[in-house]
Amino acid sequence: MSADREPTPKLRGVAAQVLGAPVTRWEPARGGCTRAGRWVVTLSDGRTAFVKAADDPLTAGWLRTEQQVYACLKGSFMPRCLGQVEDAEEPVLFLEDLSGAHWPPPW
Repeated sequence: MSADREPTPKLRGVAAQVLGAPVTRWEPARGGCTRAGRWVVTLSDGRTAFVKAADDPLTAGWLRTEQQVYACLKGSFMPRCLGQVEDAEEPVLFLEDLSGAHWPPPW
């Protein structure tokens, strides 16, 4: 699997459960430093979210570490964690969508 992969049926169902509404659109999110699946999703109620799903044991470990950071660290400088799923094969992280935010250089 790669960052451009299609979400699995299992992931589609989990996303609707965690985010509280059906997902009507899965848009691949470009960038990132791993092979983890990344999408900006649009929900049936108009909200959006960023979804990141592990794709191999290495990215699963990194995503679990990222989940721990969101569980322990809070601040205005971080996106809100909307939910997470610990799955032996595919941990998933659901975050606030910041794709519409202003990102001044050098970011």
